[in-house]
Amino acid sequence: MTKVVEITNINRFRTSEQVLTDTGRKVYSNPAVVLTMPRGTASSALLHIFEVYNPKSRNGRLLCSEIAEEYRQRGLRADVEALADYLKKNPAAADEKWLACQWKDASGYWFAAFYRWLGERGVYVGRYGLGWRGAWLFAGVPQES
Repeated sequence: MTKVVEITNINRFRTSEQVLTDTGRKVYSNPAVVLTMPRGTASSALLHIFEVYNPKSRNGRLLCSEIAEEYRQRGLRADVEALADYLKKNPAAADEKWLACQWKDASGYWFAAFYRWLGERGVYVGRYGLGWRGAWLFAGVPQES
């Protein structure tokens, strides 16, 4: 499953924390990690939402490296601002299948995960190197945007 949506009027002048709070979700984050969020520059973006299926996954877990490879093969990169703006306009989009962006720097893999749990919509930004378990959707924008 892949869905492509155009996100317009992205406000690229907000702080990283504002990007998260503007979604109206409860924010769970480490401020130092939030500062690592990849940011775009264009006021619009084509956001690709995709599902990763790997029949060889270990106990239902996809490794972060497998997700990174999926981004690479699709020519995508994380853009938390574009995803946050999409979810601000479509809050239920992460209710049934949680939606995330993953990126990597010299310190490892980082993520922003948007979800609904026990009736509350939230976003968690952190570092987790063990992988992804369960039914997740991921989002990214083309490398050149």
